[in-house]
Amino acid sequence: GNLYSQRAISKLFNGDAAEAVKDFQKAQRFSGANYITYFNLGLSYGMMEDGSKQAYQQFEKAFRKQPAILASYFKEAKDGETGRLAKKIDNIVSHLKNTDENKPGKFYRDELIDLLERKLNEARDPSAE
Repeated sequence: GNLYSQRAISKLFNGDAAEAVKDFQKAQRFSGANYITYFNLGLSYGMMEDGSKQAYQQFEKAFRKQPAILASYFKEAKDGETGRLAKKIDNIVSHLKNTDENKPGKFYRDELIDLLERKLNEARDPSAE
């Protein structure tokens, strides 16, 4: 499962979210579901057009199992890694905010924006929790 996870992360950060989803799903089949895979699936779906519902569901699973996953990552990761992840999340939120209001899926888009902004703010400023 670890091989698929590593390959999926590479695909994710190179902009190939659909292929990243496939590899994260393979990783789950081999290694079982865990909050890190849920989180990474959330990122992947969040980058996909019309992926808001799936992204929200995956992030919800991740944060339910490990509420401080993002804050823990920010605390332990190297600065470049933290910045890269924060930028990826900021880009997802920005894209969601710029999506046509009349496009289907508004409920999940709004919920996902709220969830990601809240968790990102908590991670950036742990004293604000």
